[in-house]
Amino acid sequence: MISVNLVWQFILAQMFGFIVLLFILNFLLYKPVLEIIRKRQEYILNLLAESQKLKEEAKAKLEQYHQEKLNAEEEGKKIFNSMLEEARKIKEEKLAQINELFKKEQAEFASAIEQDIKIQTQNIDSITNQISSLLLKNIVKGEG
Repeated sequence: MISVNLVWQFILAQMFGFIVLLFILNFLLYKPVLEIIRKRQEYILNLLAESQKLKEEAKAKLEQYHQEKLNAEEEGKKIFNSMLEEARKIKEEKLAQINELFKKEQAEFASAIEQDIKIQTQNIDSITNQISSLLLKNIVKGEG
């Protein structure tokens, strides 16, 4: 039969072997695996932080783009309105010039018509005088 002492020695040897195995596994497997997991976790956290940073930069650039677009639209409207105002001023100036030219030509035309009327009036007076003198001569000849 097996002695009790031998069983205790066997159990102690098994426990000692198990503890040694735990230290060896801890040193060879557990610590390196934990180190790999820690490095991977840091890598993933760095990637997440970098992606968040890039996302914020993209958001800022998008906001900047929208602001620049609004500024460009406002500037375009200002330029359009100033050009429209300039075109209105040019139109008003041209209309004023045309109006002045029209008034000048109208005055010249009225003056030319007045002169023609005076000349025609003088011609009518002259013809009337000639007709009257002819009538008078015919009347005088007819009585005499």
